Amino acid sequence: MRRIAVLWLLVLPGLTGLRSEEGWETADWKTVRTEENRFVVNGLDSPGTQGVALWMEDTLRRLNREFGVRVAFEPLRPVVVVLHPDLENIRLFQQGRGRGLVQEIRAPEGEGFDSLRFAETFLEAMLYRFMDQQVAEGRPVPQVPGWLTRGWAPEFVPERRGALQAGGLSRWRTGQLNPPYSLTGPGALAGGASEDDLWAVAFLWAAVPDRERIWREILKSGGLSAAWWRQALDAGSVRDVHLAWEVWMAGRERRFLANPAAEALFREQLARELVLIPGRFGLDGEEVPREERFSLAELADTLDEHWVSYLLQAWRSRMSMLRFGQRAERLQIMDLYIQAVDTLLEARSLRGARREEALARFRRLYQAAEDL
Repeated sequence: MRRIAVLWLLVLPGLTGLRSEEGWETADWKTVRTEENRFVVNGLDSPGTQGVALWMEDTLRRLNREFGVRVAFEPLRPVVVVLHPDLENIRLFQQGRGRGLVQEIRAPEGEGFDSLRFAETFLEAMLYRFMDQQVAEGRPVPQVPGWLTRGWAPEFVPERRGALQAGGLSRWRTGQLNPPYSLTGPGALAGGASEDDLWAVAFLWAAVPDRERIWREILKSGGLSAAWWRQALDAGSVRDVHLAWEVWMAGRERRFLANPAAEALFREQLARELVLIPGRFGLDGEEVPREERFSLAELADTLDEHWVSYLLQAWRSRMSMLRFGQRAERLQIMDLYIQAVDTLLEARSLRGARREEALARFRRLYQAAEDL
């Protein structure tokens, strides 16, 4: 069973040899350690810190299960993440190799946090670790392809994926989207537009089911040449590869614009999301009912419990991520639930008649969402 422990610490387990910023030693750090000490996330905002830790663990599992990226970790050398509002850019620091590899990601916290850029950086760190573990000792580690991290990242960031997919489809309709074999060759680190990389990587995983074949070529040459694409797709020429890609893109456009099962799938997922389980969001502690299941209406009756606000904020962040790329009628439902949670958080800070007024607003918003 997955466990993520929330630790309230005043010390920052930073990367050896890197200088901490001024004032960090006295900051009120919130630290989350994930299962088997793979990741240690430090931040000032507890729900945000927990959310990043959960996302990293979920992404790591998907990398293994869906894409054949199996990464080992040393228990005493976790990947360290530092989130702080004074940081301006997302940066990856790493040194050493093998069992001595040390990695740290620093990123702005709060409004400056760029989820897509963070995903790219995290994937770069995981792919470097994966490649390091695949090559023999003494051989250099291939450079992580930029087109791969840029194109892959939206797969793990729902709130950005829809807009990038739509932009790429628009470019494809006008003949401006670069085909995959023109972006993925060895040394092709600059890549094209983000939409080009996204669709190139999506086509790669769809067209070549043999994951090991992909990784073998990237480890050997640093990229996927046009000749490799011809062999992988059993195509007689690059023109045949291009035709296969065009046919696949046409299918993706139809699927993107009209999925007959989308409404049922949306309702099923929304029903799951409306069951709030504290442990699912990384909340831990003796007084936290980690495995209990709560509805928003039930949480309205337990507002004064210390863990409720963290659970509501974490759920709100997740719902905000899931809303992007949805249709207008679905957004209306999701936004009503989000407004209901905002009202609950407001009510928690109030007392007496003002709290009752806020709870009444919550019930109206909640019922409106349930009725749609």
